[in-house]
Amino acid sequence: MVETNPLTIIFLTEAVAVVAVLLVAALFIYWRRRRRDEVAVDEFVDKVVSNEEQRNTTLNDFFNNECQCSAEEAETVVKALLKKERLFYKHMVDVYYNRDGDAFVNLDERLNDVTNIYRDILSKSASAIHAQSEVQAKLQEEESTAQLLSLSTENKALHEAMRKLTDEMEENQKVLDDVLTEYASAFSGGREGAKSSGLLDKLVKAKKG
Repeated sequence: MVETNPLTIIFLTEAVAVVAVLLVAALFIYWRRRRRDEVAVDEFVDKVVSNEEQRNTTLNDFFNNECQCSAEEAETVVKALLKKERLFYKHMVDVYYNRDGDAFVNLDERLNDVTNIYRDILSKSASAIHAQSEVQAKLQEEESTAQLLSLSTENKALHEAMRKLTDEMEENQKVLDDVLTEYASAFSGGREGAKSSGLLDKLVKAKKG
């Protein structure tokens, strides 16, 4: 029968005890880490759920006011966006809590799923704003054209009034010249006073006209 050295037995016993202690310590550390991860994940999920209603309102206001979307379009886009965000958050939880290597590799694809919605909406919004700007520019051009036509009409009317006034002034000047000539002739005795009186009446009528 083989005899076992007491020192060997003691050594093996101590080795088993050390391995058991290390194993227990490793299990304790793993448990603490998993517990910490569970708490972090629970807090994150609670935060996302509690903020979802406020985020829904904020996004609806953003798409309505900034992106010129109708209420129905904004609601549809926000629902799709929140769904994509929830999937992205789930992906992040898998990466963090489950140490999922495949989820980590595909993280960029999940992020693109979220950002693509913003890109499509902003692109559509930019097109709508461009079309609206073109309409406003056309309306302003038409308004300017109408103002120019109105000014042209007023200018023609003003020129016509000035022409009539010039003709009247020339006629009055002619009558005045005749009156002055008649006065000079009357004082020099070259013409009769009755004719001078008739020219004065003509001058008065011309001024009234």
